[in-house]
Amino acid sequence: MGVYRHAGLTDQHKASFARRRDARALREASRWRGAMYMLGYAIECRLKARLMERYRMYHLAALEKKLTERLGVPVDLRTHSIAYLFELTEANNRLSDGIRRDYNVCVRWRVDWRYDPDAGNMRDCDEFFECGDRFMKFIDSSV
Repeated sequence: MGVYRHAGLTDQHKASFARRRDARALREASRWRGAMYMLGYAIECRLKARLMERYRMYHLAALEKKLTERLGVPVDLRTHSIAYLFELTEANNRLSDGIRRDYNVCVRWRVDWRYDPDAGNMRDCDEFFECGDRFMKFIDSSV
């Protein structure tokens, strides 16, 4: 297990809100791909914060250890995978059809969008934001 930076519960919680504000600013500037990229990070941080709250852990390293012991398989929380992090919440069975659609849009997010020269488009960005906002509300209320 490597060194975690900015891995406390408070850091992840604050980062989620900060990256969401960044995403909105980029969206308002018609920077579609950048906005979607930042919103994906906001979702990632929100999932990590909620997992720490759920298991009463205050650092990702401690949470990783607890989940590894609980699940009996190595858990690596240095991931950016929204799908993997959401799987760890064990909330999949609580997804309604609408939220499942939102989730499916959100898991299209890729960390390598930061290298993508494609500017994206307003339609995809708007869809990602609508789904992302609903999915984060689900995370807050159901994870």
